[in-house]
Amino acid sequence: MKKRRRMQVTVETERLIVVAGGHGSIEAPCEVCGKRVKLVPVEAASVVSGLSQRAIFRDLEAGLMHFLEMPGGKLLICLDSLLKHTRAGTNALSGPLKDHD
Repeated sequence: MKKRRRMQVTVETERLIVVAGGHGSIEAPCEVCGKRVKLVPVEAASVVSGLSQRAIFRDLEAGLMHFLEMPGGKLLICLDSLLKHTRAGTNALSGPLKDHD
């Protein structure tokens, strides 16, 4: 009888995300983070996170990300909270973030 050998391969990946000026992004204080952060429009947040705009709005309403509402109703999303949110892999349907400062 032959012995079976099992091999486990783990691959870790890291993404570098560059959000350049323009496209409606600004740097401003996030009231929740308590520091100056880059704030990006929903369209850019969708590209950065890989989430649909609909999922982003749902998660914003659930309090899973920080945002600033501009005069006129445009939403800008805190990039720090967006990245924490997407790394945690949670959404409004799966539950709140466990490590959400």
